[in-house]
Amino acid sequence: MNSFGKGVLSLAGVLCAIGLLSAFFLSLYQFALLSPLLRLEIVQVEGADPVLERELMAMGKLHSGLSLAGIQLGKLKRDMEVHPWVRRVQIERRLPHTLVISVEKEEPVAIVVLDHARFLNKHGELFKRVTAVDPVNFPVITGVPADSPDLPSLLARAVDILNTLGAEQPPWAVDNLAEIHLKDRSDLSLYYTHMDARIECAPDALAEAMPNLRQLTSYLQEKGELERLRSINLNYTEGAVAAFAKS
Repeated sequence: MNSFGKGVLSLAGVLCAIGLLSAFFLSLYQFALLSPLLRLEIVQVEGADPVLERELMAMGKLHSGLSLAGIQLGKLKRDMEVHPWVRRVQIERRLPHTLVISVEKEEPVAIVVLDHARFLNKHGELFKRVTAVDPVNFPVITGVPADSPDLPSLLARAVDILNTLGAEQPPWAVDNLAEIHLKDRSDLSLYYTHMDARIECAPDALAEAMPNLRQLTSYLQEKGELERLRSINLNYTEGAVAAFAKS
């Protein structure tokens, strides 16, 4: 037999071996799909409350009796991450019968008023439109143009402001903060629930200005003038300027 014939026989042998190997793995896959040894019996959801867990189970169409080997983890992850309260999902099989779903929930830190009110997370990302059934006990951020090319940086600045105020004690803690009005990159106004006054400050100077705010308001409270206070401007290196309602 010449070299060409030997080459054809060799190629045929390789193709036959590949076909047999493919058939073997296909049979093995079919066995895994049908075998009770790899049947889904336990779905362990971590990081989700009972309501969210039920919703994710329904979205993934997960139920006992499915083949653990047949679940497409990538598709299941994408389907679950569509949920507006889910930031990220990690999924793994734990043979022989368990599927583990680790959920990172969205954590709102504020509500941003744009074309619609939307939740803002701690990463400076808008993630969900606020509806009538959602919790709304968060500071409101106003003054941000929806079409501004600086929107991401303005939202990041808002998160920085919230983080700065997160270190404050009552009554200046975030829990008492009603609104952050971002005029632009260099100016903001704060409104608190315990007083009617507007507090003006440069965002980058807020941490350094808070002692002046505490000192001034304590002094005005001692003098009985706090209720007349209408605004405080903290944009002064040597203190703060207060404006009052007329008596």
